[in-house]
Amino acid sequence: MGITLGRLQEEQFDDAAALIHASTNAWYLKNTGRVAFGCEPSGCRLFPDTYHALDAGQCITATDDATGTLIGTCHLHLR
Repeated sequence: MGITLGRLQEEQFDDAAALIHASTNAWYLKNTGRVAFGCEPSGCRLFPDTYHALDAGQCITATDDATGTLIGTCHLHLR
């Protein structure tokens, strides 16, 4: 599987929200027996929106080359 790294674009914000929702809930369900987010995936849109407001262009993405699916994000906030 090939992976392309890039910067989160505004048209990817909904995909990033869905990824954060799914991955965080999967981790919490496995490790605590409950989910972290009871909302719809769109409720996690606050994360990419906030990342962009704090440090536009500083969220790194990983995209699956075969499917074009966003498979990872990492927000960089230098201090």
